[in-house]
Amino acid sequence: MTFIKASYDFAKQWNDQESINRFATSKSKDVQIAEAENILRDMTFRFERSPNPTVIKMWASDIIKAGYTDAMLKQVCVSIPFKFERFPSLSDLMALLRPLMAVNLDSTRDELTDLSMRCYPHLKAKFLRLTGQEVLDKMCLYYAKEILPYPVEAKGVLEQCVLNDWLRTYFSSDPKRIIEQGKVSSLNAEKGDILYFTAPLQRYAKEHDL
Repeated sequence: MTFIKASYDFAKQWNDQESINRFATSKSKDVQIAEAENILRDMTFRFERSPNPTVIKMWASDIIKAGYTDAMLKQVCVSIPFKFERFPSLSDLMALLRPLMAVNLDSTRDELTDLSMRCYPHLKAKFLRLTGQEVLDKMCLYYAKEILPYPVEAKGVLEQCVLNDWLRTYFSSDPKRIIEQGKVSSLNAEKGDILYFTAPLQRYAKEHDL
């Protein structure tokens, strides 16, 4: 899971529905359609015959507009060459995607989310001892403006993002370093580099027996 997914899960803990809705659709429809098209096009190389590019483009649009995501499509496409001798139809793809739509996101708790939740109170207490709540509030506003791609209503979500990147700076007292670290975090989120996010929290949790 990525930085955005961790923040999404944290928003759910705070019952911030507005932020949850934004997190769930952090990519625009056009971007998701383009990525879905690339996923389907890559799959054409695994079959002797496949739909033409125009059909692939329309299917990608149909899938995303039906409420599925490019990530869901990528997940089901991994197993398709082992399940089908011929390129699957659109209805075949929809049938494979349908169970993913039914997954209860409330039950999803990955390692990153768990570590973030365990470390958050301890990191916050440490930050407050050094600077105070007013500084943390200002840092959250600064971080939201410079780093996050959309508004976040839940105060806890912002604090978690700031504190986790503060940890990655080795507790720098310079606000600009936290912002720069946030930019690095965003890049690593795009790469899906889970270790970048979990490793510092794992060390911190172990050091403080959390």
